[in-house]
Amino acid sequence: MSNSKKGWEIVEKALKSDAVALNNFRNFLKKHPQFNLDALFEEVDQTDYSLPDWVEALLEFERWMEQEGASSRPFRSILGYIHCCTQINPPTVSLASLKVIVSESLTGFGFDAKDASHL
Repeated sequence: MSNSKKGWEIVEKALKSDAVALNNFRNFLKKHPQFNLDALFEEVDQTDYSLPDWVEALLEFERWMEQEGASSRPFRSILGYIHCCTQINPPTVSLASLKVIVSESLTGFGFDAKDASHL
């Protein structure tokens, strides 16, 4: 699962106004080169949330995983968890911060796949 130069260019364009998030996501990708940007883009396309929203939520998830001392990163499950979080907001209400929804969900419910050894 390699990430193409074009994929990174999409991320850079989406996060151009948030240098901190861009740098944090760059560091995330360096730490987890197996992460698949195309899988992220597919998930983003299925929701009302933007790529910057997803990146922010993914970085929050990573922070939580580090805090929990999780040794593996089952990224397909992580993306699925975040996708489920996108569906929490009622359609009649404006979009809440995906980062906050993910953080509250992880705090309230945890993430059972955090100790899984698969991707």
